[in-house]
Amino acid sequence: MIPRGILVLAFIAFVHASPIENKQLQQEEKISAFAVEDLNYRLNEDVLPIHYKITLEPFFEDEGQNRAFTFKGHVDITLQAQKEVTEIVLHMNDLDVHSYQLNPYEMSQVIPFNKSYYNEQYDKWTIPVPLFEGKLAANQTVILSIDYTGYMRDDMRGFYRSYYMENGKKVWMGTTQFQPVHARRAFPCFDEPGFKSTFEVIMIRPKNLALTIGNTRSTTTTDETKYPGKFIDTFRKTPQMSTYLIAFIVSNYVGSLKNTDDFGVYARPEAKPHTEYAVEFGIQMLDEFNRYFGINYTESIDKMDMAAIPDFSAGAMENWGLLTYRETNILYDSETTPALNQQRIAAVITHEQLHQWFGDLVTCKWWSETWLNEGFARYFQFMGTAFLLKDWDLEEQFVVENHQQSMQLDSTEATHPMTNVVNTKADAAAIFDNISYNKAASILRMLSYYVGKDVFQQILQRHLSDNQYKAVVPEHFFKAIADVKDQATADFFKSWTIQSGFPVVNASLDGNTLKLTQQRFMRNGIANNKTEKYNLPISIAMDNEGFNDTTYKFVIQGTDSYAYNLTSAPKSYYMLNVQQTAFYRVNYVDDNWNKIKEVLMGDDMKKIHVLNRAQVVDDLFNLARGGVVSYSNAVDIIRYLKNETHYIPWLSAINNGLTFLSQRVKAEDAEIFAWFINDLMEKIYKHLTFVYKADDRRTDIYNRVNILSWLCKYGHEDCISESKKAYEDYSITYKKVPKDHRGVVYCNAIRYGGDEEFNFLFEKLLVENVAAEQLNIMNGLACSRNETNIKRLLGRLIRTGDIRIQDRNTVINGVLNGNPEGIDYMFNFITNNYNDWRTAIGDLSALTTTVGRFTSEEQLKKFESFLEAEKEGLGSLHASLTNAVNTAKANLEWDDKYMKEFINHLHEISSASIKVISMIVSALTLFTLYLFN
Repeated sequence: MIPRGILVLAFIAFVHASPIENKQLQQEEKISAFAVEDLNYRLNEDVLPIHYKITLEPFFEDEGQNRAFTFKGHVDITLQAQKEVTEIVLHMNDLDVHSYQLNPYEMSQVIPFNKSYYNEQYDKWTIPVPLFEGKLAANQTVILSIDYTGYMRDDMRGFYRSYYMENGKKVWMGTTQFQPVHARRAFPCFDEPGFKSTFEVIMIRPKNLALTIGNTRSTTTTDETKYPGKFIDTFRKTPQMSTYLIAFIVSNYVGSLKNTDDFGVYARPEAKPHTEYAVEFGIQMLDEFNRYFGINYTESIDKMDMAAIPDFSAGAMENWGLLTYRETNILYDSETTPALNQQRIAAVITHEQLHQWFGDLVTCKWWSETWLNEGFARYFQFMGTAFLLKDWDLEEQFVVENHQQSMQLDSTEATHPMTNVVNTKADAAAIFDNISYNKAASILRMLSYYVGKDVFQQILQRHLSDNQYKAVVPEHFFKAIADVKDQATADFFKSWTIQSGFPVVNASLDGNTLKLTQQRFMRNGIANNKTEKYNLPISIAMDNEGFNDTTYKFVIQGTDSYAYNLTSAPKSYYMLNVQQTAFYRVNYVDDNWNKIKEVLMGDDMKKIHVLNRAQVVDDLFNLARGGVVSYSNAVDIIRYLKNETHYIPWLSAINNGLTFLSQRVKAEDAEIFAWFINDLMEKIYKHLTFVYKADDRRTDIYNRVNILSWLCKYGHEDCISESKKAYEDYSITYKKVPKDHRGVVYCNAIRYGGDEEFNFLFEKLLVENVAAEQLNIMNGLACSRNETNIKRLLGRLIRTGDIRIQDRNTVINGVLNGNPEGIDYMFNFITNNYNDWRTAIGDLSALTTTVGRFTSEEQLKKFESFLEAEKEGLGSLHASLTNAVNTAKANLEWDDKYMKEFINHLHEISSASIKVISMIVSALTLFTLYLFN
């Protein structure tokens, strides 16, 4: 699954479009490293499901006693007792059970139940066994039959309702999202990934809906006596699989013209022309994975379908045989889809197809080891896509988007080990985070370099072949490593899965001796009580050579310090962690930093591998944030970017340094920060230009959008002028804005325009029916600096259905990131409408995020006054919102300690630049006078 929190690829204000949303200072995802496993939330294994036969009849309008958006269900679950038992315990949630029976397997006797028990906290339904003196014998097989009613809600969980617009009217459909714990909302079941069984699904479909799509192929019949006016869609039996992978869609969808007998893409009729790229790429990608893993997909299940869903909480979902996606992650139009979104579509398809092996064929036993599914999917999301799209710099993007980004969360107290205890449903949802995805993928990449790409492939093949159709724990993968390579390598990898965090390696030279020490890195600095030590593979490059040699020269086996004798000392500089393949930061003594700076500032800059240039940027920004190095020294080196033209170091700077700093800039420092951004980016702007160039590389297009977003926001006159002109052409003559520029143009036309510009785009939002363009428009509207207009936009979140639930965060993040004023606008709107907001949104987490972005004591006092005045009305939320005060205070303390130094240094740089310019002007003046005298 691609989780919602790390999904959106629309350009939000000036923030780079990446799978990672902005992280707030001390305001991270809330998942703890749980110390105790609470088995009350888990099912025992006394009784195991063997097979489910599920019949569902959804209602999209009132039919007699059946209300619209409910469904009738019947399930027969074949069960086998593993030992003598007196009760059966399974899951259900939000279902009304009408009757249930227990049938002895292959016997006609039906015995009714007398009573049962339901625990709402655990979603557990306990059914006493009335047969055979009130118990089942070991290995005894029975069938549990249940009749029930369920609810197709609009919260994008379980079997839920969605809609799309056609000729101005809503067209309803039913679809599913069961991961991680929502199959129990569609049918009573053993709703844990470790309980694998086979499934048969029968859908009773209204005849006004064109088809049902499911995990397997289906046949359609009718029975006018039993189901008048309905079709009966019967699906083939599935392979052994987990409940969360079951899926079905009841709709008027149509298939792509490119569909084959084995592979299809489905969407609403209007979107049909935009499905062809997904078919073409998907077929090729599936073939690549068949070859790479040595297990053919069709050996497990009889077809692969993919579907675009209008309302979808995740980014995409790996249901076996029926992959589901947000529309923006699968629908492609060559005329309107930006280049980065096309890459996103390809990468998400790859991610979900990879799950057919890691997740579907071989499944993590419980969500504690979610990384066994998602780590591999995120790794191949980039590395697998690169099988086909070889010149898109995908591994380089992986390093910034995954390796470096996961270090942000992993350097806070909010982190957790890759393998981490999961108890509650909330825990299960929260584990789908940057650790289970991005860090796990980065550790897998480190393993691939540690053992070599060929051996890495053999390990994966062994793991799959040994465990297909099974539920696994990490030890299964460690065994595959040991079997193919050796136990020492398995132990090396295991250490990274059970220990959170990562270190900073401090490096110095004494003659030919490289001296290294390690300390766990925390974003608040290394002066902490953390004592963890890590197994660290070390690679090294020296004097512009060795950047293509990623071989690890030695491994530090969890010790505080290590000395390594080099064959010869570097003549100039050295760099560790070649191409940033290993998971640690590096800090050098000043002498080596200065020598690296000289190379970066000189003609040999490109002799340092682009990933190591990005590593320097990422490490320095974060070492300065943690107080390990000064911002003065960090900025002086990072300013080499003035001569950088490659996308990857710029992406690192924007994602991992500049975005955070921009969020901490006080109003009185806005002018000097704007000067800094313009000074840093002027050369790359002139290199890339506002418009496309004939020699653009793929990543030049991505880089252009980022640079334009930042420069336009911070007052670059030419950038603003070009954006306003493009918007004027669009609004007056309807000349289309180039597809990659729309986010920039819409945002800055609104930011620097008035009501006329806002109203034009606002009306477009109300009628637009293409999901990707809707996101562009919402992001553009969020850039307004007019509070009245922002109120109109936010009002749409809580008072109308114009903005889908899945897109609310797009608007919220757009307002918070669009302009500095957005923080106050958001705060004012939520606090003035907090009851309506809480009713519509469900919580006040957006307010907590907003408070975390405060940069002044005045803002904080205003919030404290609100808490005091509304203490009674806020009820239980008051305590959690009070915690936001502590977060805001900690952020302001950080500002006093570090941000002042950063701002002061910008003033020093600016003054020095002015002096240099004055000297040049004076020299030119004297030279001119000399020539003419």
